Amino acid sequence: MARQSANSPIQALLDRGRLLEALAGLLLARTALRYLSFARIERHLLQPLRRTPCPEPQRSQRLQEVRHAVARTSRGLPGGVTCFERALAGWLLLRRRGIAVQLYYGATARDGDLKGHVWLQDGERGVLGLRAAEGFQAVTCYDGTSGSEAEE
Repeated sequence: MARQSANSPIQALLDRGRLLEALAGLLLARTALRYLSFARIERHLLQPLRRTPCPEPQRSQRLQEVRHAVARTSRGLPGGVTCFERALAGWLLLRRRGIAVQLYYGATARDGDLKGHVWLQDGERGVLGLRAAEGFQAVTCYDGTSGSEAEE
């Protein structure tokens, strides 16, 4: 099958579909963080991937697609989007694609206040929120590849 050009109607439809999926993921993450206990969310974060892992080069392409869709959709949501909502939405979307990533929760003391940040990585590769994580010490990591929590 021939690859679709970047400006084709089919590609535009696929892009819109990814944006709608990212919107659903962000709203689901926002709702979960607002109404569920962290223990319940954590049970999902600790589940091992139950799909066939996505191979390269599709993995890199899908990471980029999810990164772009979540970032773009985040800019348009009323009330702003927290790093935890973005990371959780990205985690959900990537798992649907057979990609297990690591969700990090980090902390730092800035201006006398304790600050937290959540980001996603695929091994050493940043997925969502890695640039903003500079200066944060990882406190815990939910390793989607093994379904375990690793202390940093």
